This record gives sequence, structure tokens and C-alpha cells, in this order.
Amino acid sequence: MTNVFSWPLSRKYYLTHPWQWLSQLRKNVKYAWQRATRGYCDTDVWNMDSWMLALLPPMLRELANDPVGAYPGIEPFETPEKWHYWLLKMAVRFVELQDDWPETRNEYEDEYLKLADEARVIEKKEDGTVCCNFIFKDEEYAKELREKWYSRIKELRDAQNAATIAAFSELAEHFYLLWS
Repeated sequence: MTNVFSWPLSRKYYLTHPWQWLSQLRKNVKYAWQRATRGYCDTDVWNMDSWMLALLPPMLRELANDPVGAYPGIEPFETPEKWHYWLLKMAVRFVELQDDWPETRNEYEDEYLKLADEARVIEKKEDGTVCCNFIFKDEEYAKELREKWYSRIKELRDAQNAATIAAFSELAEHFYLLWS
């Protein structure tokens, strides 16, 4: 969950730019007020996917570990143990969805980005604007690697979407049982 008291920049930056610290403090107070009055803040709206995926696991774990809480008592949760296990399993599934799959599991990522960095040429035009071009030594190899990279990103995003749909579908199936 987006922490309203998080600081997006380093401490060193805020020491050298104190006005930014005050600006961030003002924003954090605003976000805290929004959360207190409406239950969410602007940053939650802007990052709704991250916010929901960060919010669901602790809520499911808290419901599972609530010693006073009840369990549905109907199939497939006839016992407190089955209910507890399912809630914890769902919490784990939602934690796993927080991973940035396309960026962290793409075996072509490092090689492609290194190749792009080596090929980057920054030019300053006569009018003062800066232009960035890529001049690859082996254009055919760069094109092939780029296609592999994009193809792998698509595969990973499709897998991530399928896992997300499966997790939310299972949660939806038992959604109205989420009470304590």
C-alpha cells in the first residue's frame, strides 16, 4: 500500500533541498487527511493496482488470524482450519501478483538494455534542443533481440494477467464470506 508518510526521494536530497521536504510533508498531510475522510488518497487512485495488491494480503491475513472471528461453516469451509488456510493462501497469491513479472523475469532484459545503452547517441542541435538516437553496430541483431525482448514481455504480461484473473475470480467466488 502506498504509505502517505513515505518520502519518494533520498534523505540527502531533502537535506540539500529543504523546500522539497516541506512540499512533500504538505502532500503527506493532505494524503493522510484524504485517507481519514474518504478511505483512500490521490496516490491510491493513481496506483490503484499496487494499492489494492498491497491492501488485500494484510487484510486477508488479519481475518485469518483473528482469534474471535467466525468462519462460514459451509462447503468448502466447514472447519475453521479450511477457512484459515484459504485466507492465507489467497494472501500469498496476492503478494505474488505484486511482483513486476515483465521486468524481473525477462531473460533478454539485461542484454537488450546494455545494447541500447551502447547504441545511444545524444546530439545537441543548433536550436539548443537535445536529441537521442540509437545507432546499433549490428542492426539485424538489435532488431532480433528487441523482438525477443518485446515478445517475452508480452508472454509475461499475459501470464501475469491470467494469474490476476484467477486470483480475483477465486476471491470473487467467496467474496461475501469475507466477514469475521
